[in-house]
Amino acid sequence: MVEIGPGLAALTQPLVERLGRLTVIELDRDLAARLRAHPQLDVIESDVLKVDFAQVAQARAATKIRVCGNLPYNISSPILFHLLPFAGVVEDQHFMLQKEVIDRMVAPPATADYGRLSVMLQWRYAMEDVLFVPPSAFDPPPRVDSAVVRMLPRSDFAAAGCGPAFSELVRVAFSQRRKLLRHTLGQWLERARLCRRRLTCSGAPRRCRWPSTSHWPKRWRTDPCSTDQAAAEQARPANAMPGLAPGIGVVPLWGKARQRHRGRLGPVNTNRAVHPPPGQS
Repeated sequence: MVEIGPGLAALTQPLVERLGRLTVIELDRDLAARLRAHPQLDVIESDVLKVDFAQVAQARAATKIRVCGNLPYNISSPILFHLLPFAGVVEDQHFMLQKEVIDRMVAPPATADYGRLSVMLQWRYAMEDVLFVPPSAFDPPPRVDSAVVRMLPRSDFAAAGCGPAFSELVRVAFSQRRKLLRHTLGQWLERARLCRRRLTCSGAPRRCRWPSTSHWPKRWRTDPCSTDQAAAEQARPANAMPGLAPGIGVVPLWGKARQRHRGRLGPVNTNRAVHPPPGQS
C-alpha cells in the first residue's frame, strides 16, 4: 500500500494499524523527518509527480500496489494524469478529492461535467463515487464538499490511447467547448486530409507537418504530389512558409500597413506572402 501526501498522519495511522507496513510519499522535509520516526513506515521524500510507481512496486517486491491518499486539491488532476502510465502495476486507487472533481471524473457522456478528465480516466479506469465527505469532517472546515473515489484499472482498455497523440487530441477537442468539433480539430483534420492525398498520389507514406494550402492562389503554392517537390524545397528561402513556390518569402505587416489591412479585412494573420525584390531568386 502506498499513501500519497500523509501530512500529519490522520489517515496514515489507521492504515498502518491494519496493514502493519505502509509506504508514504511526502514532499515536505519536516513532515518526512517526523514520519521516519515511525517504525512501520517507509518514507519517500519526493514530489509525487516525479515518482516512478513501477520502481516503487519493484522495490517492494510486489507485482501490484494499492494507492490511496487525501490528494491536494490544487494539483489533483496532474497527480491523476501522472498515475495513468502506471495503471498496469496498480491494483486499485482510492482518493479523497473535491466533490466537483469526482463529479467530472465519473460523468457520463453528453453531460455538462463530461470533459477531458472524464475521457482520459474512464478510458483506463472503472470509477465509482463511494463516499460523500461534508466540510464538517475537517478541522478547520473547507469551503468545498469532498468525496472518495474508487478507481479500478481496466483490463479491456483500448491500447490505441497509450500514445501521446491520443492525449493531445482529447486536450484539443475539449479546449474550446463552445465550438463545433470540426472547427476545434481543424488542424488535425487538415493534416489527415493532406496525408490521404499524399498517400493516394505517391503510394507511400510521407510525413505530414503542415495544413493544406489548396485555398492559396495557384502561383503561391506547389503541388504536393509533383515530382519537382524536392527541388522546390531546396530552392525555397529559409523564411518561406511551407507550400509556397520557390523564391517567395514571408514578411510581417507592421504599423499603418497592418492597420489598413485589418481595417479592411478584419483580424487576420500578421504574416503574408510577398514576392522577393527584383534580382533575388
